[in-house]
Amino acid sequence: MSVTTSDRTRIGARIGKLALGALTAVIIVLLAVLLLVVRPPQTLLDGVGSGASEVQHQVSQNIIQSYCPAQMKLADSGTYGDSAYQASEGNVASSARQAAFGSVFDSSVTAIDNADSTTRLQDSDPLDEASVLMSSASVEKSSLLQTTQLLKASAGEGSASSVASWASEGDLRGVAASNCVSPSLNQSFLLPGTKTGSTQQLVVANPSSKSTSVNIRIWGSKNSGSIALSTGSTITVGAGKESVFDVSAAASDQDAAYMTVSSKETPVASVVRIAEMDGLNPHGIEYAVPTDDASQNLVLPGSIHDDAVSLNIFAKADTTAQVSWMTEKGLSETHSYPITAQQVKVVDLGQAPDDALGVSITSDEALQANAVSTVTGDGAQQDFGLIASNTAVKSSAITIPDHVKAALVLANTTNKQAEATLSGYDASGKALAVQKVTLGGNAAKSLDASSFGDGIASITLDDASQTMVWAARVTQSDVDAAKVAGLGFIMQTPLMPRTALIHADQTPGIVR
Repeated sequence: MSVTTSDRTRIGARIGKLALGALTAVIIVLLAVLLLVVRPPQTLLDGVGSGASEVQHQVSQNIIQSYCPAQMKLADSGTYGDSAYQASEGNVASSARQAAFGSVFDSSVTAIDNADSTTRLQDSDPLDEASVLMSSASVEKSSLLQTTQLLKASAGEGSASSVASWASEGDLRGVAASNCVSPSLNQSFLLPGTKTGSTQQLVVANPSSKSTSVNIRIWGSKNSGSIALSTGSTITVGAGKESVFDVSAAASDQDAAYMTVSSKETPVASVVRIAEMDGLNPHGIEYAVPTDDASQNLVLPGSIHDDAVSLNIFAKADTTAQVSWMTEKGLSETHSYPITAQQVKVVDLGQAPDDALGVSITSDEALQANAVSTVTGDGAQQDFGLIASNTAVKSSAITIPDHVKAALVLANTTNKQAEATLSGYDASGKALAVQKVTLGGNAAKSLDASSFGDGIASITLDDASQTMVWAARVTQSDVDAAKVAGLGFIMQTPLMPRTALIHADQTPGIVR
């Protein structure tokens, strides 16, 4: 049989396909062997070059919380012995106010022990330029938690709340006041003496849905180093609950104390309720809030003429503190005091001079400090207020509770002239007066909050140069009328974004 031309073509095509397939198979086998033997260079791996291996991203907190303590109460309300000598809360009353500023999506207040009881902050005129939401909620039976959701995080955005408690009768005579505090994992306090007659209760609130363990350490005024606490050093705070720790029992007989509060699992909010007695004479009530970070330059605005003033100072290294009075003209009467590391130093400054408006402290080492300003009423009754140090920021606020009076004290933390703007708002969030403030280097100034207009409820400070710190000196009319000494302080609350810088290093070579 003869082979045609078409048959030869088909046979040739088949032979070509077989040859091509064999060659392809050989190439694949060779490539597989090559990949097993040869390591590819880093430049062929997925990812970016080594010159851009680190990524940074700034994140901001848009949901912020603040905790307002309940009104002052006795640590032990039991009745013992002769009725003439039984402790009494008298006619204690209280008030709290909450404010939110800027681009706020929602701000609400709930009782810490009853999340179903919610009050939402309101803006009486949403179309005005003020953008301030306000509310007043009672702390008579429960502490409060304010939760604010911001639309953006920038200077001038945030919340500021405060609480005041007062009495003209009973063992809680006087005025206690405080700004509400934000939850955090670590906090520190400077406290007055824990000797006989002093009751100090640390109240720790856990606003989260997870319980946490809290560790407490205390340093005293007698020796350097932390104290072995007589009541243990750890407490557990349940989810959405509060726990109380007796500071005066744990570290008794100290002239002053420095305390740290550290939560293991979740951020907590902490305040110390303080009530002091000298026999049967009330010697003051106050809320102590966490101190600011240690610094080489501290300013404590608010102590004025006739106040008896003392300082509590703590440092981690031996140093010398330079202490000066602040006046409208600058610094005066500077004195030096040695500070021993890990031991609270109590400095008695005596009566504040006639022109005093605050205290300045400088040191070569970082310090933490507060001032104790004491006033005297009829008889042997006294009251005191605690002034904490603060950091100058671009924007901050002070909110004033109902039924109290406030005088603002501003202080320049630098040695150069400084300018800032104060803006007042009433209880509905309506804008009141605006005042420009100019302070000379290291100078201070006092002005009455009522100068902004009737019904003043909150004030903001815009300080582009970040030079001023301020506080509100709080008194109460009924207490004054009863000739009872009453004094408290509300410190500034920053209206600044809370940010963190996240670092990520890319190492693609770990994936092969």
